[in-house]
Amino acid sequence: MPPSVPASHDSSEVVHEKGEVLHKDRATDIQGGYAGVEQDEDLEPEIHWKAYMVLLSNSSTLIAVVFAPPLSRISDLVGRKWITVTCGLAGVLGCILIASAKTMGMAIAGGTLAGFLVAMQGPYSAIVSEVTPRRYRSMAQGWLNLGPTLGGILGATASQKIGSYQKFGGIEGWRASFAFAAGGCFFAVALLVVFYNPPKTPNPENRTYTSRWLDFDVVGTCLLTAAITPLTIGLTWGGGAYPWKSVHAIAPTAIGAVLLVVFGLHQTFIKKDGLFHHGQFKGNRNFALSVTGNFVEGIFYYVYNAYIGTQAAILYESAPLKFGLFFASGYLLFVVLMIGLAQTGVGHQSQSAVYAISVMAGVAFVPAETLLQTVAQLAVPADLIGTAAALGSAVRSFGGLIGVAIATSIFNSKVAINLPKYIVPVVLEAGLPASSLPAFIANLAAGNIAALEQVPGVTAEIIGVGAIALKQGFAQCFKYIWYFEIPFMVLALVAVSLLTSVKEQMNWIINRPVEEIIYKHGETVHHKERHSTA
Repeated sequence: MPPSVPASHDSSEVVHEKGEVLHKDRATDIQGGYAGVEQDEDLEPEIHWKAYMVLLSNSSTLIAVVFAPPLSRISDLVGRKWITVTCGLAGVLGCILIASAKTMGMAIAGGTLAGFLVAMQGPYSAIVSEVTPRRYRSMAQGWLNLGPTLGGILGATASQKIGSYQKFGGIEGWRASFAFAAGGCFFAVALLVVFYNPPKTPNPENRTYTSRWLDFDVVGTCLLTAAITPLTIGLTWGGGAYPWKSVHAIAPTAIGAVLLVVFGLHQTFIKKDGLFHHGQFKGNRNFALSVTGNFVEGIFYYVYNAYIGTQAAILYESAPLKFGLFFASGYLLFVVLMIGLAQTGVGHQSQSAVYAISVMAGVAFVPAETLLQTVAQLAVPADLIGTAAALGSAVRSFGGLIGVAIATSIFNSKVAINLPKYIVPVVLEAGLPASSLPAFIANLAAGNIAALEQVPGVTAEIIGVGAIALKQGFAQCFKYIWYFEIPFMVLALVAVSLLTSVKEQMNWIINRPVEEIIYKHGETVHHKERHSTA
């Protein structure tokens, strides 16, 4: 039985605040999956919303997963500048499309184009690594990750502020947020065009420019797209929009899983220099282990970011010794964080605990985000640095994609069980007619205060006890999100503990120096400036 809930003397105020928090969380949290776009009913009033919502929320990540490895492989062969610039411009166009979207299809197309910008994480990482001495690569990756972190803080804060206005500069707040994002993307592209002037890409085999572009793995890309799209839809629908036993959940999940197996066979036996280039796995075990770590970190990172803000908003009404053991400490902290979050409930102490855990999470991200990329790049040949970095980021995004889909399914199924379990007994005891239960629970959960007050038999006392019970029900639902992540953290803990030392590789060698360097007995004896080309 759920715990008893005391009546609130300020029940209407509590529920009004609750509704306001829920509305803001859905309408302005850009990181929550284009939430403002999802709410705009003027875009497309008569469409299959359940399918569109999955595609809208995941379009950018799907593109990043599918196109990051092949584009990064091409950038290893023909150069990185114009690939990154082109994909950056695609991101600008994508944000503009979303900001000006008249239909949901147009918004999804914008998200798809924006995904090409996300897919450039591999080349960006490689740009920094290949011009830095190996002994300083971890430091360089740390500085590289500082940029997105600061940009994320600025972007999220500005978008929240802009999105909080119903109208901003004469247009809807969420549209203005994406216009702001387009400006930021364009500024980044301009910096690349003006300041990034790399040396000519090495071509020891004297291959033509066209033949190098033909290395793009078209079949593998198509197979992966065809696999993860229905897989994501099925996992998201199952237990939420549709029961797990329904054809809507089973069919896309099964199709996606089968095609994913076909993709694996294709990459293993047919296209050995494709998205999973075999040259990356021929050194030591570090690359495979780092990819495993990236996959799990993606699950944690994306799920954490998808739900921690919502948990805080709903429950607390606030805005959103061996070398390997060093990495393992980060995942050990992940485990502690998940256990801690799973124990939180409702109240001031739990609110403080969530804030403390969020700070710890920032520390836990450091080894996975920065050092695993460094280890992966040191484990592969110099001509595969970009490919390795992209595969790590793509696998990370894939982990996040699958993790969020499963977490969403778990959360939705628990909401369907726990909200009635906690709300029904207390509101019936307070005097709500049984016939009013469905409308009361639906409007309370949606934060629809005006409709809630019109439900037959509702009083201020009933609203008060219902609002508190709602929080307690949601608190139980969030626990299962964090329990879901714990086994994956343990898997990563084992994987990264097996990493071998890279001490011998932490030397002064630069893979693609801006100046030509000649080494003799570990010392530089001569260098001359190389000609820079775009």
